[in-house]
Amino acid sequence: MCSQGGEIKDMKFFAKWIPFGVQVVLYFFMATAIHEQFHNLASRTLGLDGYVKFSLWGVSYFYYAQGVAPTFTQDLIVRLAGGLGTALLFGLLWGFSHWQGMYSEWEIDTSFIFGVITIFQVIYAMCEPLSTLWAWSQLVGILFGIGLCSYLYGIKLMRWLYLIPEKSGGPNG
Repeated sequence: MCSQGGEIKDMKFFAKWIPFGVQVVLYFFMATAIHEQFHNLASRTLGLDGYVKFSLWGVSYFYYAQGVAPTFTQDLIVRLAGGLGTALLFGLLWGFSHWQGMYSEWEIDTSFIFGVITIFQVIYAMCEPLSTLWAWSQLVGILFGIGLCSYLYGIKLMRWLYLIPEKSGGPNG
């Protein structure tokens, strides 16, 4: 049986982990929808007809309308627009939350998620035009994003999520 201190620590742990997990899911669903809408925006800007189709599970895809045949350059621009547009948007959010994190530790989880999405979208954008690398770019982008953001935020995020103890304040930290 846990002592009262252990129960409080467990409650604090779940009070941070549950919202963190919900944020991850919601922001990735939002990023996917935004990504596809940037494809759509680029195609319409270039005078091409297209649409985004959403599924029940939040997965979305951009399609050219039937009979639309983009040139190689048009198609390249449309393919790059999804990831680069999303990376720009989430990069701005990442910058704002990172700046806010200098004053409050409460943005550390959001900064981490925005950073992972930004890095993932940049890598994905570079690989999406190359259909042979498309599937691998998702894995590489996510892993690279998690790796870099873990380097940037890892210790602070683990302390914030109660995975490692706070600094003791002694001579060794």
